[in-house]
Amino acid sequence: MVDDRDEKEKGQHRVADKIVLDYLKKRGHSKAVEALLKHDLGGMGINAALAQRKEWAVEEAVVDDDLKNLLMMLSRPSELADNDARRFAESYCELRDWVDNSLDIYKAELHSVLYPMLVHCFLEIVRREHWKEAHAFLKRCSAEFSEGGGPDGASGRREEIIALSGISSTQHLEENATAKLFLHHRYEIHLSSYAYELVISFLADDPRRSVLLRILNTRCKIAENAPAGLLEKEVLWGRLRPEHYMIADEVETAAKGKGKGKAGAEKGKAGGENKTKGETSKKDAGGDDEERPRTREDGTISESRIPLKKYRQGAAGLETAGDRKNRAKLEQLAWDTESAKSELAILCYTFTNTKEDELNCSGISEDGSQVVAGFGDSTVRMWDAKGTGTAESGAGGLGGRAARLVGHSGAVYSVDWSKCGRFILSGSGDGTVRLWSAGLKSNVVAYRGHNYPVWSVEFSGVDHYFASGGYDRTARAWCTERISPVRIFAGHLADVDAVRWHPNCNYVGTGSSDRTARLWDMRDGRCARVFGPQGGTVHALAFSPDGKTVACGGDGRAVEVWDVGMGTRVTRLRGHAGRVLSMDYSREGAVLASGGADEAVCVWNAAG
Repeated sequence: MVDDRDEKEKGQHRVADKIVLDYLKKRGHSKAVEALLKHDLGGMGINAALAQRKEWAVEEAVVDDDLKNLLMMLSRPSELADNDARRFAESYCELRDWVDNSLDIYKAELHSVLYPMLVHCFLEIVRREHWKEAHAFLKRCSAEFSEGGGPDGASGRREEIIALSGISSTQHLEENATAKLFLHHRYEIHLSSYAYELVISFLADDPRRSVLLRILNTRCKIAENAPAGLLEKEVLWGRLRPEHYMIADEVETAAKGKGKGKAGAEKGKAGGENKTKGETSKKDAGGDDEERPRTREDGTISESRIPLKKYRQGAAGLETAGDRKNRAKLEQLAWDTESAKSELAILCYTFTNTKEDELNCSGISEDGSQVVAGFGDSTVRMWDAKGTGTAESGAGGLGGRAARLVGHSGAVYSVDWSKCGRFILSGSGDGTVRLWSAGLKSNVVAYRGHNYPVWSVEFSGVDHYFASGGYDRTARAWCTERISPVRIFAGHLADVDAVRWHPNCNYVGTGSSDRTARLWDMRDGRCARVFGPQGGTVHALAFSPDGKTVACGGDGRAVEVWDVGMGTRVTRLRGHAGRVLSMDYSREGAVLASGGADEAVCVWNAAG
């Protein structure tokens, strides 16, 4: 009986011999080749030895990682004796600078390589017993991963870096849980084929970077299933037209039908039959002639790709022609004069003495008549902003006692009003999303699907759908008629901290702790655009009313505006001294307002 281990060892020795022979032959050491062959093949002649060598079945699959590294190191002999800890630090810094200066299209993918490289470079320096150099390197290069806002830090990376900073000897490498996790498991990296080729080409370009190539080969697992060619996917960035979400006026339709008579009806019927036949024959001749959804010249989409609920004329929360006519024309402001400041009016509701109750979030209803807030004690509280008081207290204004909505078992991190003002959404640390009736002051539905805290929730522009994002690195799209999600958006490498609906409801935008924002297609649940990487965690998103641009803000202390269709950055707005936590566009899109941790609200000219 043949021992499998013996066969495996023989196979590995043959692969090693092949590697050494190939190297010696490439360098022109013919005598060394002949001597090695005679030694390994029992003194047979060189021709017979070469023939025997050709018969060796050396498959790529049996070449393990250590032998691949041997081949790489043999091609660069100087690396064998080089154990200088500075080589790891210098190579990592070169890789980081290369990623930061790469094209925006690939920067988000390439950035995912940096974190595992940082950790393993640190561990390799520790393994060589350069304690001071290792901790200096970790402290200098880990800032972009350890900085993060929110209760989650930076999606666990800050905690991992803190744990690694406690390593001070080689013995700790086998005792530290985080180090063992990295040393005994491969770190999975998602890269498209072209991005992977870019990384390999850069690392192989300079022999000094072979240390990083070895880490990538032995410590990482490359999953080449990242969305490729995102920019080739068309995005319908236009607005919805009223007929997409409103029922045709029945009275007007009936009036048009009067007086046509029986002849008119028969004519219409015959015309309809002829049209049907014509359409049938056209489809039979070639179904590709059917018009695909597209963005029209007037900035609207020809057809919605997802079903939308229909509303009657005058439904609460839907903007009318009168609303559009009477609203302020902010695009006409003279931004370079003092008159702009006098024409801008901002209504603010201020919460005071909230430290004890841990106020986490707030929201204002569409008509500004009601205010809701989420608190750390797991309650949702609602105030009547008209001055008529709440049903519970009868007190006037926000100074009265709030209506308390109880149902969550964890802190409430996000709330949102439906456009009609009848319902409230809340996301909590208990992993649930709850729908509340503003009139009844009670919970209607609890939506369960997230495995960890929910950081953000938002209703779509037509109320029928809503989205949520959380600590489990996913965003989910729901409809009010089902208790399970209709779409799950998975692809972020860290927490989803912000969700926002595109104005046409065909897409959902997400911001994450992985320093990117993404656009997801509701039709198939796939990622359509990646905006980033950015300066840090993306805490806030806002789509312009025309759907053409998206603004992102976060730990980078800047507001970045991206073109949705092209997937490229349009501009970067600087003015905040702290991280940006919230933002929104005015109704006509001329003004963008952002609020930050620096206790400032910045108003930007978004029209030009």
